[in-house]
Amino acid sequence: MNTVNVVMTIGIVIVGFLIRREVKHGELLDEMLRIDKIKAAEGKQHKPELSDLDRAE
Repeated sequence: MNTVNVVMTIGIVIVGFLIRREVKHGELLDEMLRIDKIKAAEGKQHKPELSDLDRAE
C-alpha cells in the first residue's frame, strides 16, 4: 500500500509539472477554452444527462 501511495504521488507531481509547462506555452489553456466553448454550446444536452445520473444514485 505504501508503494502505491509513493507511485501515485510521483505521478501526480509529474502530471502537475507537465500541465504547468503547457499552461506557460498557452496551448493547453487554449484547448481548455475551446472545450469549454463546446460544452457551453452543448450545455442543454448535458444537463438532462447529469440529472439522470443524479436520479440513478
